[in-house]
Amino acid sequence: MTAYERIIRMGFNSKSPLEVGLELKPNWSGYLIVDGDSTIIGKQKESLLIGVDSYSQDIRHAILAEHEDGMNWTHFFLVKKS
Repeated sequence: MTAYERIIRMGFNSKSPLEVGLELKPNWSGYLIVDGDSTIIGKQKESLLIGVDSYSQDIRHAILAEHEDGMNWTHFFLVKKS
């Protein structure tokens, strides 16, 4: 449990993909590759929805959702668009 607690603390202190992007100002190809996968966090099954640049493979956007469904993908793209 100690390792898990340390990972959680480090995660809260980490920069978001948006903050890293603003700091590094990377060049994007304009093409986004998206995918989702399920993972177990604690005792709960979660879905990681991720979008990466097709050329650089830099993460453009990622969210952790309860399910990989249409509603969460719609939210993913609406947040990404803004």
